[in-house]
Amino acid sequence: MLLFTYIYPRTLERLRYLEQVIIARYPVLRKWVSESFRLFWRFAIRAVPVLVVFFLWLAFPQPDLELWPAKERDDRFMVYVSIDDYHSCINFPDYSLGGYQEWHMGAKEWYLGNDPNVWEVVTKSLAKKTSAVLRFGVFLRPYWERMKIPSDKVFHFWLTEKGVSRMVTALHKNRGHEMTREGNFWYFPYLRGYHLIENCNSFTSSVLIAAGLPMREILGQEGVSMAWQLRRCTAIQNEHLGSQRLSPGPLLATASLLVKDHELSP
Repeated sequence: MLLFTYIYPRTLERLRYLEQVIIARYPVLRKWVSESFRLFWRFAIRAVPVLVVFFLWLAFPQPDLELWPAKERDDRFMVYVSIDDYHSCINFPDYSLGGYQEWHMGAKEWYLGNDPNVWEVVTKSLAKKTSAVLRFGVFLRPYWERMKIPSDKVFHFWLTEKGVSRMVTALHKNRGHEMTREGNFWYFPYLRGYHLIENCNSFTSSVLIAAGLPMREILGQEGVSMAWQLRRCTAIQNEHLGSQRLSPGPLLATASLLVKDHELSP
């Protein structure tokens, strides 16, 4: 509404004033300036509504109602998204393994390099795509609990069973064969590579889109815009299921699986 009630009218007013100033100072250009501005107005009248519609389509996608939002809260079909200033990742419960699957995507040099430097990795990604990896692990507690990430940077969504299936398919879609295991994580090549616009946030966004959430991968490349999309998804979910504060993830392990994180294997 601000666009139509203030910004657009004020812009037209200033342009008309500019036209009058130019004509007053350079009378010889009167015909050329008038014709140029006439063509501009004709273009603007047609272009602005199209641009507004495109912006609304881009910024406010609609959910796939067959997949999301879920009709009920079922913790078996839940996904946690942790996001901070530099990174985002996904956790979801896997009752067959007795823990939370955890997925990260990032530059290979950052995760497996001998002496990774964040600025060097970013600089290289500006020029060209670099090798990327998926980092996978299974833990008794989700990432946000272990890393003590503030609750306002953690988003949780209930999915449908079909949504979870599609999410898992998306996680494995561009995964290569196992490269190595270090500590609690397995590493796999990510076939799409790493780039400034193909980063951990866009990977997380693409996985959530597959699960049915109304997001745009192109708007998920930067942390602030991705967090805005996640808050919008939370608002939509709350309309259907009611709001619920983030609580510690349920303990999935049975007595036989109460072991250290690194002893769990997929």
